[in-house]
Amino acid sequence: MSTENTRLQWRITDDILVVSPEGNILGGAGALPLNKCIQDRLLAGVNRVVLDLSEVDFVNSMGLGVFMDIRTMVSRQKGALAIAAPTTHVLDLLRMTQADKIFTIHKDAETAVAALRKFRS
Repeated sequence: MSTENTRLQWRITDDILVVSPEGNILGGAGALPLNKCIQDRLLAGVNRVVLDLSEVDFVNSMGLGVFMDIRTMVSRQKGALAIAAPTTHVLDLLRMTQADKIFTIHKDAETAVAALRKFRS
């Protein structure tokens, strides 16, 4: 994530972490706040994560790598990851790279949370 262009908000709902970055996800050192936020909650025992992309303007290939890293972190904790509300650009990137076959994608964060409520590790 670009540290100049991205804000990060998070909340825990029903023991599910909902992370909402805003701006651009470009990977590299700028992705550290997002990765740390998720890693800290995973270490605290929260292993279901919704990545709410409704306010993400742009993702490049390194940003897609950030999503893959997050998926790996969550999987190692025997958890589940859902992507919610990707913007048109982000959804096009996920489809073009066939990452939409790897990630579970929901229309909004509420739908993703409802789906993850059913997941038990």
